[in-house]
Amino acid sequence: MFKASDVEVLDAKVAEDTRDVSYATADSCSATELLLRQMTTTVESVKHIEDAEFLWNGVIVWQHYHVWCAPPNAGKTTIAWQAARDLAAGKRVVYVNFDANAADLKQFAIEAEASGITLVTNLSADEVQVHQLLAQFEQEYDLSNYVLFVDTLKKFCDVNDKRSRKLYAVIRGLTSKGCTVIALAHTTKHEGADGKRTFDGVGDLEADCDELMMMEYVKDERLNRQTVSCEFKKVRSMAKPMTFSWDLEARVVEVEGNHVDLAAEAKFARILADNEPLISEIQLLIAEQPLNQSKLLDRLKEQDVTGREVRDLLENGVERFWHRNKGDKNAWIYTPLANSPNTSNRIAD
Repeated sequence: MFKASDVEVLDAKVAEDTRDVSYATADSCSATELLLRQMTTTVESVKHIEDAEFLWNGVIVWQHYHVWCAPPNAGKTTIAWQAARDLAAGKRVVYVNFDANAADLKQFAIEAEASGITLVTNLSADEVQVHQLLAQFEQEYDLSNYVLFVDTLKKFCDVNDKRSRKLYAVIRGLTSKGCTVIALAHTTKHEGADGKRTFDGVGDLEADCDELMMMEYVKDERLNRQTVSCEFKKVRSMAKPMTFSWDLEARVVEVEGNHVDLAAEAKFARILADNEPLISEIQLLIAEQPLNQSKLLDRLKEQDVTGREVRDLLENGVERFWHRNKGDKNAWIYTPLANSPNTSNRIAD
């Protein structure tokens, strides 16, 4: 015969069995739940990720994936190596260099040892081993103290093949673990209409990185100095364009400051060299009196130039060789600069 206490015990047993069934039901979909748990981003898994912080001269952002693109001999390795040596004072820097010649590797090794950089070259490893190294990096929990340089990207993948995105995905995985990555790449051989080049590779190169920095350079043989202007085609931070320069013997990179558009400067230099007599003639004409474009074209008919060439030169010379302001009937009026440059001297320099 049941007692009240027996009913209570039975009710408790039923409740316990119900909980067991619920747990069993949950366990029955454990494959899905386990996968979801493995894929869930938790507070614990992102605790090593910090807000964007610049590590070096406003162009390297902590825990970001950077791609630096430049023509051959532009100085991307020189700038990257200077950054690596500077950062090694407080970070674990690994520099993978498969693009240096044998003569340069000796100096790289000396400087790497002095700075505390781990230098990996094709003298001590091959492409497969580098891929293995990246895969091993990916197994680490926290890479927030690591800065990895890859010089150059094309040594480890075909940048013009869509399959290269597999490597980019691995690199992206490293940054998710806190690693800062700077990969060096090349630009196309030919300049666009604006005098600038674009990156050499498929769109994934740009899509997968955080910062895509383009470099232009000029080399002054007289001063034995090289200048590189850096501007960003893509940016996910407050990174700003920058200009660097260095003596070709010492190769100590110095920050010049704000970005200098070297492509525009080169275009201006070509215009100056190709049109010196015509520039001087226009300056003489407008020094006598302000003239609009139509009158200048009339006065220059005897010159061996077309009207289009004159119009283009007038446009490109604004605030370099002359002022331009709106006059009657909305016509452009050209007047001398306060201190017009002496084109003859400029060419001689």
